[in-house]
Amino acid sequence: MAYADDVVLLAPTARAMRLMLHICDQYAQKYDMVFNASKSKCLVVSHRKLVKSVKPAFYIGGYEIEYVDSWPHLGNLVHVSGNDKHDIGNKKNALCGQINNVLCYFARRDPITKLRLMRIYCGSLYGSVLWDLTNVCVEDVCTVWRKGLRRVWNIPRHTRSHLLAPLCGTLPLREELSWRFINFTHSCLTSNSESVRFVACHGVFYRRMLSPIGRNAQYCCSRYNVRLAGFASIDKSVIWRYSRAAVSDDVWQRVSFILELLFIRCRFYSMDLLTQTELDSLIDFMCTY
Repeated sequence: MAYADDVVLLAPTARAMRLMLHICDQYAQKYDMVFNASKSKCLVVSHRKLVKSVKPAFYIGGYEIEYVDSWPHLGNLVHVSGNDKHDIGNKKNALCGQINNVLCYFARRDPITKLRLMRIYCGSLYGSVLWDLTNVCVEDVCTVWRKGLRRVWNIPRHTRSHLLAPLCGTLPLREELSWRFINFTHSCLTSNSESVRFVACHGVFYRRMLSPIGRNAQYCCSRYNVRLAGFASIDKSVIWRYSRAAVSDDVWQRVSFILELLFIRCRFYSMDLLTQTELDSLIDFMCTY
């Protein structure tokens, strides 16, 4: 797999890898190029722990390639265990920094503006379409996002989680991640590339729980009550309906009342019946009880 000057070689055996590295050496010699062995790394992705002494040696340009346990590729951290928790943890830490930057540099802006900026500058989560959505570490990212939303509105850190998405008029982050995976997989299943279509179709409909993309498809179908055969019919309206149905009428009424109080505190419109202290106390109570 080649992307600009970043090349990845995938092989099932050491012999196959040596054959591909030999092709690279021949290509480099023919076109007067150099593959830098010090910038090249080797990962043995396996569920079994391999003894270091039995790992085969690989060479490029006459120099041995170093073995590592993890290495970033196009911004995504690949680990030898095949587990996404390392990349998810890396993205979670980056998200914390991005949220802190937005809230620091735009501290004087109103919550609506800060919310828009947070969604623009912190909501990309590049590579999340490849995460295993059943991984428990995904909830850590959702927790960081919810903490950021509480700070945007300046509401108590114990504010009920189910209030945050309705307050912001957005999907919960877990539903947003599910939609991104679904949209990405739809694109793969209808790709112009026959290889991409084959891999996506094989993972979703044949490998199923044995494939990361298949597990995610099964997870989304179970979550949104859709049969696997109808996976392609899932669109964002289905996810919006699921998200809205999860919020009761009482919660919607409470959210409307909290928004009115927050708009008063932001001075979007005035109200002289409450002092600032009483207003803050009422907001804290409505958000936490």
